[in-house]
Amino acid sequence: MNIQKKKVTENQTFKSYVNFESGQESKVNTTTNTNDTGISTCRPSTSSSTDENDFSDDMYLGNLSVILPPNGKNREDIVDLQPKLLPGEAIVRQANNVLKFNNMSNHKTGISGALICTNFKLSFVTLEDYPSNLRLRNLLLQENDICLMNIESVYQVVNGRRKKVVSPVNISGAVEVVEIHCKDLRVYTFSFKFCSRSEPKDLLYAILHHHCPSLAQLLFAFDYCGVKEVKSVHPTSSKYTMIQDWEMELKRCGCSSWRVSLWNESFNVCDSLPEAFVVPPEIFGKDVSKLSPLYNGQRFPIWSWGMPHGNVLIRSSAVYDPQNLSRKLTEAIKKAIPQHGGLHFLNLDNVCPSVRDIQSSYSKLQEICKPENVHSYWKLESTYLSSIESTHWFHHLSACLNISLKIAECMSIRKDSVVITELGGRDLSCVISSLVQILLDPFCRTQHGFECLVQKEWVALGHPFQERLGQIKVEEVHQSPVFLLFLDCMWQILQQFPSKFEFTETYLTNLWDTVHISCFGTFLFNCHRERINVCSKQYDSRRLHSSWDWSLQFTKQDMILFKNPLYILSAQENENHPRPWSLACDGPWNSRNRPFTPAKKMEEKENTLLELDPSVTRMQLWTQCYLRWVPMAQVVGGGLPVVYLQNAVIWDEICTLEKLLLSLPEPANLRYRRVASDNNLFRSEGDNSCGVKHDSHIVTSAFPYSPIGPFDCQHFHRVPSSSCLLVDVVGTDQELDE
Repeated sequence: MNIQKKKVTENQTFKSYVNFESGQESKVNTTTNTNDTGISTCRPSTSSSTDENDFSDDMYLGNLSVILPPNGKNREDIVDLQPKLLPGEAIVRQANNVLKFNNMSNHKTGISGALICTNFKLSFVTLEDYPSNLRLRNLLLQENDICLMNIESVYQVVNGRRKKVVSPVNISGAVEVVEIHCKDLRVYTFSFKFCSRSEPKDLLYAILHHHCPSLAQLLFAFDYCGVKEVKSVHPTSSKYTMIQDWEMELKRCGCSSWRVSLWNESFNVCDSLPEAFVVPPEIFGKDVSKLSPLYNGQRFPIWSWGMPHGNVLIRSSAVYDPQNLSRKLTEAIKKAIPQHGGLHFLNLDNVCPSVRDIQSSYSKLQEICKPENVHSYWKLESTYLSSIESTHWFHHLSACLNISLKIAECMSIRKDSVVITELGGRDLSCVISSLVQILLDPFCRTQHGFECLVQKEWVALGHPFQERLGQIKVEEVHQSPVFLLFLDCMWQILQQFPSKFEFTETYLTNLWDTVHISCFGTFLFNCHRERINVCSKQYDSRRLHSSWDWSLQFTKQDMILFKNPLYILSAQENENHPRPWSLACDGPWNSRNRPFTPAKKMEEKENTLLELDPSVTRMQLWTQCYLRWVPMAQVVGGGLPVVYLQNAVIWDEICTLEKLLLSLPEPANLRYRRVASDNNLFRSEGDNSCGVKHDSHIVTSAFPYSPIGPFDCQHFHRVPSSSCLLVDVVGTDQELDE
């Protein structure tokens, strides 16, 4: 976009198409042109060339320099600042002439526009089309959109000091600067200095009212459902709420001796368990009713997962009176497992961090990952390692991975069964049981299998997402990112076994982001009973969109970034596994149509255990998730994304060579010939200058994300030994349909 620049001062300037005299009088001598909509543009009296994006607090009283649209530009195109609305979305409040400060700019650089609050998001709309490195674009949210459910806290900034605002009563005086802190660690700063007096408070009231409603049915998912036909990436995916779902899981695991009980129908035994769950074959409905009151929350011990040789993993809440507990349940479990296997009980409250410990540790980690400005970033840099150590986040990760590995070894090597107990049975038991299955079951390492695992262990078995993630108004004492702890543990395993998983860290990061998008009903409830109660006749629970339908958020090209090019699934004998995802080859050379030959056969078909190192020294910071919005933390041409992209390019070349070798009668002629890929999905080229070009996709350590734009690319660290990769994703429709 060509723009004309006008100058009043030499230092502080900013990009704008709005009227800065609407909020209060300006000392700049300007001539004002008002259009039909009432929005004006200021034309300074002098002209000169300035920097584009700078403004600071001391320029409010007159040190203004306004960048005007080009001559001849249609005014309708200039002032029409409207957000892109989803079906069922409506505008609640709007403030014009808002200044959005750049991240970590110390309130000196930014851009102007309109800030609009809807019943779904907080959207900052500007006319400026600035360059962006953002590779992964969400179809539901634009780059400057914030889902209201993603807002963690709102701060009012007065004289450089932040004050947390939890209700309209806490608002003091005129609203000039507001900080929005998000659950994904983004921070947005807006200035209302030039808005009318009523707009900032009205907008802030709307944000406080809508970002954390008192009832789940007030969330946007119920306005969004029904506007589009619900579909699923996996139409046969189980919800683990019906008897058929659990019977299929028993058959898959080879635990046919266990049976599904329907004694919790209408939730007459336990509120937090589904109506159908798996129990030992000798336990009947009357036994469930008799023994459930002995457990906290009446969460009866249930089957979670099993191995083909018969040993199982069982989840349970704490027992009120262990001495008087009937031995019938224990005997029934022992009869259902092999005679050569033992039965072990493990109390997770003694070996795992508590919910409060996780929340306290994560709060400290947030302070490290959200520096206020450049000075605080460099100050923290000198004590970075000790600061991370003081959060104890790595210790919590190590503890969960360590106990999961011990349980997995107990089940895989000694063929024993394990009963894990927890006070509530809905938090750390979800983490440990999921990690055990990841370490032992290759199916859970596929994207579809991982989604089934989360649906079973977390959604169906009643992890309290509403309380832990603060989706509705709850006491802060109940909040804790237990699910993020699990995803971080998954990322740690992924780093130690990069070829064992079908999905990538980008998939895990987007799964964490999806939890905070209120368009979906998967993670909106504490248990299945709440889902049924909230989804009354007015709202059909089957109409709520599923978080696993990734096509609602991303294009087919973007979803390619979810797939790991190094993935090799260890095939079991006498079992048919689909061939892993391929990043190339279409038509008759489609990888899913070719026979799958495992790289190495296991000596023992049960030996699928991932023997990871759970020590604290092996733990790393998940930079893509925690530091992706910090510009100074990014490294151009380095980091894990560059390794991933190189692997993708190499895999693409291998697929092309396979196709060419099979098509030629004498493949030996290719010994000294390098063939370029003619249908590759990834294409990269080097840029030795390491310069930032317009509309280029510069690979940084935060790929496929970028800091909140516009941003100063000079803050990026560059790797001197490598060139900056400019990456494009190309390919035919058939390749992307795979």
